[in-house]
Amino acid sequence: MRIKPQAAARPRPPSPVASSPDKTAPREVDGPASAAPPSSVRSAPPLPDDAARATVGHAGAIAQVQGNPALRAVPTVADLEGLRAGTVDVQDVESRLQAALLSSDPRVVKKAARTLQVAESYRRKARQDEKNYAGTGFKRFAFPKLRVKLDANQTQQAALKLAQTRDPTSVNVLLMASKRGLVRTEPKDAFRNHPQLRALRTPEPAQLPGSEGKEAPRGADSFQEEWTHQVVPGLENIEQAIIQTAKANGASCPYAQGNHAKGIAFDNASFKLDDQAPDWARDLFGDSLTGGMVRISGSQTDRKQSDQASHMPGIRIAFPIGGKLDGSAPQLIDLTANTGSTTHAQTAREHTQFTKDISVPKGPISGLKPVRAAKHALGALFGPGKVSDRIDAMKNAVEVTDMAMEQRFHEHKFFGRHAFFVGGRYVQVRFEVVEPKNFKDPNQNPDDPNARLNATAEGIAKGGLKLAMFMTELPDGNPDMVEQEGWTGLPETRLATISLPPQTTDPHSAASKWFEDVPHVPGGDDKVFNAVGLGRHRIAVYEKSGKVRHRPRAD
Repeated sequence: MRIKPQAAARPRPPSPVASSPDKTAPREVDGPASAAPPSSVRSAPPLPDDAARATVGHAGAIAQVQGNPALRAVPTVADLEGLRAGTVDVQDVESRLQAALLSSDPRVVKKAARTLQVAESYRRKARQDEKNYAGTGFKRFAFPKLRVKLDANQTQQAALKLAQTRDPTSVNVLLMASKRGLVRTEPKDAFRNHPQLRALRTPEPAQLPGSEGKEAPRGADSFQEEWTHQVVPGLENIEQAIIQTAKANGASCPYAQGNHAKGIAFDNASFKLDDQAPDWARDLFGDSLTGGMVRISGSQTDRKQSDQASHMPGIRIAFPIGGKLDGSAPQLIDLTANTGSTTHAQTAREHTQFTKDISVPKGPISGLKPVRAAKHALGALFGPGKVSDRIDAMKNAVEVTDMAMEQRFHEHKFFGRHAFFVGGRYVQVRFEVVEPKNFKDPNQNPDDPNARLNATAEGIAKGGLKLAMFMTELPDGNPDMVEQEGWTGLPETRLATISLPPQTTDPHSAASKWFEDVPHVPGGDDKVFNAVGLGRHRIAVYEKSGKVRHRPRAD
């Protein structure tokens, strides 16, 4: 298991306001959701880019920011992620935001407003999770308390500088930030009562678009019941599935298998942000990342199973942010995606029951597909779940696997199985192969049990691999839209291109070992993409799976 060491802070400019924060003090994390805004509050349009971008284009805007120390000093979403990871000091961010709000440069003030808009979303998410997940094992999104304090003189100065931006959206955001405690003015209602700010404010909402968050209990009346009845049984199922698979393969087989046990891994991956990527993504990731790894797999629980049997191809992509994939990176991109835009189960209990009934090695009779299917469907008669739901789940799985079995690797499209919270927004992600477009057809080798992985490995050895990563922001912040396919047809952005140089795969390579040793857990302070919706179930299942996989066999 990877042990997360103390990591150095990301490079950033020094604070323009002299301060000596106590960096040994414990971080204070946002508490209950009592101060969270009501769910009926609408979201604001994103704050406009700096005027420089409109006049000189993206490259020109970057050059102007790089040449402006005050603009460079304004905290961004990368600093907010640093707060989550514990690599950036809260008081330092507060000081730099304070200096930005007092700046005579309208661009600096507007950039500070953009950061506060995202910080409000992070804070709201943290408070919602604190309230919703109390008494459960769900992993909460944590964010330290952030308060930019202004004394009476600073308050008047900041109000004047804000008014001089002539930007209603920035005014709306600062009024919201003041009302919700992110900015502390003296007196408390100074911004709201300031005549120039009152003249500039508009009825438009100030919240970040796509940040509202509408997570609701699934299969239960409360999140506490959901954990008890939908997740805990799922954790028991995945443990049984891993142990049963190992035992079926003999005494020498470790507890090292689970879903997507069979795969090939590659390293030296790069991540290059696309020109159309939003500014917040560029702030968070920079123009590019290196040192990544990619694993391509089938959905087999048993590594001995032929990949010519029906399965659902998947991909796992990992990149370090601010370090390397050796444990030194304070945060990671760690994403998985599978073929097919829908998932066959809506809870951890049903998903892992499907795995246990359909994928775990069985005897010559009990392992027959019709017997497995009947047992899985009728199992709902003697426990939780519905027969009709399980039949629908199997139909969905058959449709997706049949489609995948007809395709060559470059024809696959890989979709996230749940939504993510990243940069203050709720999003869906997907991947597709850009090049090469000449992977072999594995169906030409029906007797080769590794035909699909071999065809993929051979193609990457010759031509490398380029994947396009797309992102769709969910306008209502509703993570369940992903599973309901309500997100299809929404505008999507090509976020980045992920590239692998030509290389052979090796089961003993650093990439293979990393994917074997580091369980995929799509949430936590060290992840910039935090799983939501069905993802909160998958976080728990993956954590459990990782613990079982690395447990020595007792028999």
